[in-house]
Amino acid sequence: FTVKGDAGRSMYTKQIIVTLKKDTGGAITPATYSINITKNPTEGGSVTINDAAVLQKSVTEGTTVTVVATPAADYKFDGWKEGTTTLTTSTTYSFTASSNKNLTANFSKKDYTVTVEAGEGGSAYIDTKGTTEKTVSHNENVTITAEANDGYRFVEWRAWNSHFSSNAQQDVTVTTDVTYT
Repeated sequence: FTVKGDAGRSMYTKQIIVTLKKDTGGAITPATYSINITKNPTEGGSVTINDAAVLQKSVTEGTTVTVVATPAADYKFDGWKEGTTTLTTSTTYSFTASSNKNLTANFSKKDYTVTVEAGEGGSAYIDTKGTTEKTVSHNENVTITAEANDGYRFVEWRAWNSHFSSNAQQDVTVTTDVTYT
């Protein structure tokens, strides 16, 4: 509405803006926010929002939100991010809802150490001569090779105190830390 009046000789106009809301009977409705989760990569694990296995949930302002990431068997959890900001490297992250959130649960393949050791009279390597220890991702393939010195012969590869292979050169799919002798 507009108020007009006379202050001495000059006229003035004042405009007052009033915002009206529908009468809710005195109840104040809190804001609702959207919590969205992206898994990176998708197969890296599962997530929950307040114990619900969902990637999106609407929550009321002031609600405590807890997101939990559980890595798949061959993955590890690297952390929660919002945009490029790392929020925590813990699998659990809690916050009070005060705005929309777009969170990313980051996973990566587990890393394992493969080691080869040669007995007396030979040498051993992984993929490349001279490499006796290598860090690889889950399900990565490597080739272990044993070479016998003159006057010696290769007998076997052993792992976990058991016979593993009779082949001097053996392809291996890595799923755990392992030492081949």
